[in-house]
Amino acid sequence: DRPYFQEARRTRQMAISDAFVGADGIPAIAIDIPVMDPRGEIRLHLGGVLHLSHLSNLLDFSTILPFDHASLFDRNGRMIADSDPGRLNQGIGEPLKSHPDFAYGRAQTGQEAEASPGVRVVQFMDERRERWLGFDMRLENGWRLYLVRNLDQLTALVSSQVRKVTL
Repeated sequence: DRPYFQEARRTRQMAISDAFVGADGIPAIAIDIPVMDPRGEIRLHLGGVLHLSHLSNLLDFSTILPFDHASLFDRNGRMIADSDPGRLNQGIGEPLKSHPDFAYGRAQTGQEAEASPGVRVVQFMDERRERWLGFDMRLENGWRLYLVRNLDQLTALVSSQVRKVTL
């Protein structure tokens, strides 16, 4: 009766649930993979539950380089992973809080562009007046991945190369 199971049965593809609180009281997602027989009929379903804290470990700082921060949201807009796992229970913090997608009720000061199909790039400033370059992408399953980079640090990093090329 679970929606992700029904989706896997209907599409015959892997399906991933949105976030939920499991029977153990820990927020998680469920994964279902249908396994076909030679005739293409589903013989069994492989599945499992992944705690959100473990999902956040996949966004470890070493895996998101050169970005400074990463957050993943499910189809319902709930944060399900963050490069700082402590944020999962605290809600959206800076710099993402100032990203135009989350800056409800405030003037939209970001400048945005489409980097490639499905990937949006936006420049914005947070409450501390730090400038950020943000990338967000809608994934195939409807989740959204946000990656941000401090623009001043990025500029300082590449300015010497820009100066060499210009000279």
